[in-house]
Amino acid sequence: MTMTTGTPDSHRAIEIDLTVNALLHLWLKAVTPNEPGSVSFYSVNGKSGEVQAANAEENLFCIYQVFGGGTVALAYDMAITSLSVAYWFTPSDVLETGITVIHTNPANGPPDFPGAIISARPSAG
Repeated sequence: MTMTTGTPDSHRAIEIDLTVNALLHLWLKAVTPNEPGSVSFYSVNGKSGEVQAANAEENLFCIYQVFGGGTVALAYDMAITSLSVAYWFTPSDVLETGITVIHTNPANGPPDFPGAIISARPSAG
């Protein structure tokens, strides 16, 4: 993996290796209505792009295409940006290879119901 350059030390960075013409799908929102949230993209050549979301009430769906492929870092400041889900795929072969989830926020998990019984096996009834 080739290291990316320019990612701020204060930001959370998720580094991934992508194929040529990969599409990234991100769901993000601002933590507060006072400042927009953003995710920046970095490669070996430095910052290559950014997506933003000003809404603090619900996630915004953003798309970013990586034409050349290679190692890319997604970087964001967790104090101002909430990244719910991020995944990538290549449109030409998504039906054969599917998507690759690179991030999911723990808040996306199912709620904890005290006293609930969860079973992975069907009941024998």
